[in-house]
Amino acid sequence: MKVLGIDPAPSKKSVVFDGEKFKEYNAFELKELLAKTENTLICWDAPLAFDANTNDFYYRPIELFFKANNKKVNEYQIVNQLPKGISILPIAGCPHWLISQYVVGYPAINSNNSKIPLIIKKEDLTLNKTQIVEVHPALAIWIKLKNKINSFLYKKNKTDLHNIINQLNIPKHIKIKNDDYLDAYIAWELGTLFINSPHEVMLLGEKKRFNLTSIR
Repeated sequence: MKVLGIDPAPSKKSVVFDGEKFKEYNAFELKELLAKTENTLICWDAPLAFDANTNDFYYRPIELFFKANNKKVNEYQIVNQLPKGISILPIAGCPHWLISQYVVGYPAINSNNSKIPLIIKKEDLTLNKTQIVEVHPALAIWIKLKNKINSFLYKKNKTDLHNIINQLNIPKHIKIKNDDYLDAYIAWELGTLFINSPHEVMLLGEKKRFNLTSIR
C-alpha cells in the first residue's frame, strides 16, 4: 500500500512525499493527483475531522487536549506544555481550511463531498484502498525529541531545522530542504508506521471525546 505525506499550503505550493521523492503542487494539481490515487494512505497535515454535535465551532476537543495552558499529564503520558514552534491551532483559525475543503472535501460540515474515506479509528484502515488520515508532524517531532533538544523553532530557524533532521536520523538520500519538506516526510513516516508498526504511533480519535483523527 502506498503512502503519501502531504503538507498542504494555502498560499504557496503544497509538498508531497511518496517515500522516495518530494514534489510540489498547486491546489488544482494536488486535487487532480489525489483523484487518481489508488491503494494509498493519504496523510494530511491539517484538520480534517469535525463533529458539529460538540456545539463548539472554534476548538475541537483534541485541540483543547493539547492547549499549552493545560499542564496535566494525560493518559498518553504527554505533558501538555508545548514549546514555542509547536502550535495547536483551533480548527476555525487554521489557514489550511479552504484548501482542505477544495482538495479532499474535509472538514465535512453539512455533508461529505469527498469520495475518500476518512480514518477516525484504527479499525477503519483498509489495505488496498485509498483513504485519508489527519496527522500533525510538528507535534510528532516534539513527542519524539522533547528530551533530546531544547528548541523547536524549525519553521523559522534553520539551525533548529538542521538539529531536528540530525536527531531524527533521516536517511541521507532524502534531502530535506525546508520545514515544509520535513513536515511532508514526517507525515509519510507516520502513515508508514501506522500500516506496518501501529504500536509505534498514537491514533488519537479512538475515544469519542476527541472526535478527531490524528496520528501523533
